Amino acid sequence: MKCNPDHDFVVWWYGQFVKNPFGHALPHVEALMRRLHSDHSWGGFHLQSFGVTSLPQLRIGSVWRDKRSSTQLAFDVREFSVDFSDGGYDFVSQREHFAKHGMPLLPEGAHPLQNHELDPSQILRLKVGPDRWLLVPCTEFLARCYGRSGKANRLLCQYHVDAARAMMVSASGAPRTEVWPIKIHPGLYKSDAVLLAHLLFDPVTELRARHIYAGIESVQHQHRGAGGAAVAGHDELANGSVLSYWRENGSAHPKVHPWFSGPARLRVEGVEVGDGAFLALRITGCSLPNGPEIEVEYDAALTKLDDGYDDAAEGSAVPAGSAAQGDKIAPLTDISSPGAPAQALEILDPAFEVLGDVREVKVRTVKSDHKSGPKIPATEAEKFSAAERGGGRAVEGARVGYASHHSPVSLERFGTLWAVWRGLKFLVSQLPDQLVSLGWYTTATGLMRDASAGTSAPDDAPLLEPLPITLLADAEASPATKATQRWASMHQGESVTPRGVLIACVETPTEAVFVLELQRRVTIDERGLQKELDRLCGLVVVTERDRNPGTWLPGLLTAIMSSEGIMKKVLPLCPTRNCSDFSHQPPRVGRSRAGDVWARNALDKAGLTLPKLEDLYRDLDGRTSRSSS
Repeated sequence: MKCNPDHDFVVWWYGQFVKNPFGHALPHVEALMRRLHSDHSWGGFHLQSFGVTSLPQLRIGSVWRDKRSSTQLAFDVREFSVDFSDGGYDFVSQREHFAKHGMPLLPEGAHPLQNHELDPSQILRLKVGPDRWLLVPCTEFLARCYGRSGKANRLLCQYHVDAARAMMVSASGAPRTEVWPIKIHPGLYKSDAVLLAHLLFDPVTELRARHIYAGIESVQHQHRGAGGAAVAGHDELANGSVLSYWRENGSAHPKVHPWFSGPARLRVEGVEVGDGAFLALRITGCSLPNGPEIEVEYDAALTKLDDGYDDAAEGSAVPAGSAAQGDKIAPLTDISSPGAPAQALEILDPAFEVLGDVREVKVRTVKSDHKSGPKIPATEAEKFSAAERGGGRAVEGARVGYASHHSPVSLERFGTLWAVWRGLKFLVSQLPDQLVSLGWYTTATGLMRDASAGTSAPDDAPLLEPLPITLLADAEASPATKATQRWASMHQGESVTPRGVLIACVETPTEAVFVLELQRRVTIDERGLQKELDRLCGLVVVTERDRNPGTWLPGLLTAIMSSEGIMKKVLPLCPTRNCSDFSHQPPRVGRSRAGDVWARNALDKAGLTLPKLEDLYRDLDGRTSRSSS
């Protein structure tokens, strides 16, 4: 079978895990793809194979054509309170359920599968009420809840948990009641810190994580030699011959346990499947466990694109790392491994929201004894792999770069950015004739219109555009550049998490109003409440509706970073003269919400004449009272 590049195919379901016989190359997962015809009717099913690190990119419901995906199916959004303690969940497969009860687990019309009664894929079943269940495919839970980086997923699938843990994290000191000190190893992220700390110090996490590799390793694999054909790019989506190779070498369906015990919350997208059950096809948010503060130590000599390959003896390669964004599709390989002096690339996976209280994580960088040799240019890569350097086939490994998969965290539901976003949503909902639509923009996604604006649908948190930090070694960066990098990072002394920028777009019948807000650093006060540390102005820019923001936003973001967020300095660089900075004064005494005040102030600076908030609130109260009567 070959997926025609001129046709649309939807990722419909995840299947079996298979080990990769080529050294340290990626473990694979099979996916059930379904043809989507141009008239929106459904066609047949096809199986495809891809690397485990590609799971966040190939979400269930994503629509693919010619190795690209720009849209996905819309599912119902739900948020559930669950219990990850023993007894709060179990596992079920459609094969087991059919054999036991003589009927399918998933009703025929809910999310139809090919030969569903034979499907052995494991499903995590969580009790969410009397005779109420949340069903989550184990593969989706692994990809979205076990850390934020593709490397964490890969190592837990590829190695015994003791070996995988040693490659990801180590203790930087003795654990204390109030603090867990850890050192995160190259290729992982601060957002992985909570999982890694529990993997190191929490026996429940260690025990449950063991099931992943054990479930894959339990299947015996017969090495067939090096006869499999190499596939460039995401050709696994276009070449069914690879599939038969993996399937003939064995498969597995591991049970993926929640990695911590106790109450939790999950935000999911999926479908109702019969009485009292909801099938979660995509996970978009999860809470974190409570526990001691986590103190993270980073090696200042390494970057987030390092994968632990120590090439000091040969001279250290200079990574030309950047995020894969927009229409620039990185050619990925799921079979080969990166070569030693090869280019590095960061790949941003779909964002993930942390629900509830945010675990305290403090970061500090240290200067290690890492001695690098003379710098040599990185080999320009023809394609990228998330496997280990030097672990693949030597014939083509030298032209394969290192791909670092990472899921950014979407806008937190706290602080100035969230208040402004909520304020814009309110104004758009109340003034549909003046304010036609609301959306948000990143270079990776383009302009995304907010479907829930003006409705009772759940709030979707927009993604943030990271400031364009260029990672330079100490010897290459001037003091001014270092200071700018520190300001542009979310954590002092750490240059791996850029500040995000909310780029909201309010469309009028004739214009597009862009509202830019910078992410603030946050601390916890003595009462345990979050408090913003930065006092920053916002920026509003008005353009024609059909003007492409990609032609002017990158340069403006660079200027904002260089000016360290002083918006008045970047006004001469805006694409039109209709632009202004705006402040965030606290609302006067009354019922006005801060975010509504700030959003209206921004649109006022854009030259829009809007009613007073008091009048909008009064009109809203009148409509509410009439509808209730």
